[in-house]
Amino acid sequence: MKQYFIGFFTGACLIASAVMFIGASGKKDMGNIVVQSITVINDNGKPCIRLASSPRHDGYFMTYNGDGKRTTYLGTGTDGGGILRTHNANGERTFALGTAKGGGGHLVTFNPDGKQTTYLGSGTAGGGILRTLNSKGEETLYLGTARNGGFGFISTSNANGGETTYLGTGIDGGGHLETHNANGRETVYLGTSDMGTGVLMVKNKGKIVTYNSDDKQTTQLGTAGGSGKVQIYNKHGVEVGYLGAARNHDGMIILSDRYGEPGWGESGKN
Repeated sequence: MKQYFIGFFTGACLIASAVMFIGASGKKDMGNIVVQSITVINDNGKPCIRLASSPRHDGYFMTYNGDGKRTTYLGTGTDGGGILRTHNANGERTFALGTAKGGGGHLVTFNPDGKQTTYLGSGTAGGGILRTLNSKGEETLYLGTARNGGFGFISTSNANGGETTYLGTGIDGGGHLETHNANGRETVYLGTSDMGTGVLMVKNKGKIVTYNSDDKQTTQLGTAGGSGKVQIYNKHGVEVGYLGAARNHDGMIILSDRYGEPGWGESGKN
């Protein structure tokens, strides 16, 4: 900060000297000062402040640290909108605030390696969004407005960028929650059906399990061998009831004693 102040002070002195020189020449009005750039250097001859125009004919203002690394940029971005950027001691971007590609505002943060980690602003469709990314640049969280439809949702992703959960509004206007496995296959759907009614679906050989206060399994509803099954357990976690399909695909019921020994069974086959 001290170096920046010295730079500003030096620049001000140069301008004041120019004013005095012109004044000594008998002119009362400086008129316009037209230059392509103004650079303030430090005691080591390295630039610390620069005010200039870019090759795209845009204006910008930049500051540098004692090693000549850029620390701030205030000016016009590549899309023609205004932007403020900060950089760390190595010159890597750390923060950006300004105009996004779609013309809306945005705030972006970067990690020490210059990789984007968060985005808060307007999306390409005009709605607000929040995105977080991991160190590889893969999206891990998306919260905001969908690109088509204008409805809100939250989506999380794994380290490879595959979606793992979705919570929000579907294209039919109803709310729902989805979970996906590591391969992207849907495992659970909880929400609104096509008929407008509530529905819970467990897919990909999934199951529903309940536990008691001692963390002992009490029921299980799921799939076995491609067929459905229901299993009941006592308070000690021992299976005492089974309702499902046998290996020959006939229905069957098995009741067991408190120790899990089968005591009675019945097949659905006549």
